[in-house]
Amino acid sequence: MPGGGTKISDCIAEWAVINPFNSPFLGNDDLPSFKQSCVDGDPTCDADGAFDDRCTFRVALCLQNADPNLPTCAAPPGISKYVLVSPRPNSSEVGDAANALALMDSFGRLSSDRGDRQQQQHLRVRPAARARRARLTAPTRPSSWSSAAA
Repeated sequence: MPGGGTKISDCIAEWAVINPFNSPFLGNDDLPSFKQSCVDGDPTCDADGAFDDRCTFRVALCLQNADPNLPTCAAPPGISKYVLVSPRPNSSEVGDAANALALMDSFGRLSSDRGDRQQQQHLRVRPAARARRARLTAPTRPSSWSSAAA
């Protein structure tokens, strides 16, 4: 799913979210929706499959993506840095801090710097590297949860 910027730059960094039955699947711009909905325990979207008042999404970051939905986008070669703005590993919200650490760990394959992952939010990116999938959790509302994935 594109990052939410312009169609000229959205292929620089896109999110892959395993949620095949997200509704609505497409946003107003006819691109995959950045809002993800999931019912607690639904194995098609809740990666832990448990009824635990939260959904666990499987996500991955794709850099320099060749996206046929964004034909005017040309990602510049050689992205050298990716900055995780939110969530932050030092957040007072336990869930946000855990999600930030999960993302930082999955981004580890992208980084040529193996420093302290808890504090490192600026990653020096190795060319042609891809992040591993991360599992992000979010509390559920009474019937479902919806929020931005990035």
